[in-house]
Amino acid sequence: MRHRLQIRAGRPSDADRLAVLATQVWLHTYCTNGVNTEVAQYVLSELTVERFAVRLTEPQSHILVGEFQEWLVGFAAIRFGASCPSIAKSTVELQTLYVQEHFIGQGIGRSLLEAAEARAREEAAARQTCHRLK
Repeated sequence: MRHRLQIRAGRPSDADRLAVLATQVWLHTYCTNGVNTEVAQYVLSELTVERFAVRLTEPQSHILVGEFQEWLVGFAAIRFGASCPSIAKSTVELQTLYVQEHFIGQGIGRSLLEAAEARAREEAAARQTCHRLK
């Protein structure tokens, strides 16, 4: 029996699981022709525990994880203050939304996206409050 999906803010202790899940989803999605040197170098340099550990502590980044008990099944990464080419002000960018293949079609991606949108609204409201207080 599956337990309920829990969505929470990522913690530095999640870095290893995030790196593995990101690697698995990225390879499955983008490596439909196999693995070449360029792909291997990208995965080994970008989808690392160290990179996720840094992202999890950056104030402009926020990673939401979806898990069943201790089993990580997906994540959404957003960045605050990202520049948008079509408007002059900074905004929030959804950088990554990954769900492990075995869990696709169960509403996990939708739940992560809704949680990311709610977090973006919270941040926008907090920034407006800070501007009014200045």
